[in-house]
Amino acid sequence: MELKGTEHFKQYGFARKGDYNNWKERVEKLQGDTILNDRGFLFGDLLVLAIYYVDDGQENAVTKSFHEKFHGALNPVIETPEDQ
Repeated sequence: MELKGTEHFKQYGFARKGDYNNWKERVEKLQGDTILNDRGFLFGDLLVLAIYYVDDGQENAVTKSFHEKFHGALNPVIETPEDQ
């Protein structure tokens, strides 16, 4: 995530003047996406993850858990006939 720990994000966050407002608006468009919702992906979680990075830009237990959740939602395990 390119915004984590940047001074610009710390100063402006997702404000309209900030560089990351467009990113936030694109994330908000994910709200209600059936496929992502079915996989447990909540659009607000991605915004919360970004805000966690404002503190120091470092990984911690919370950010790691978000990354795992996103990875699972965006890269689901596909069952093959051998798995059944």
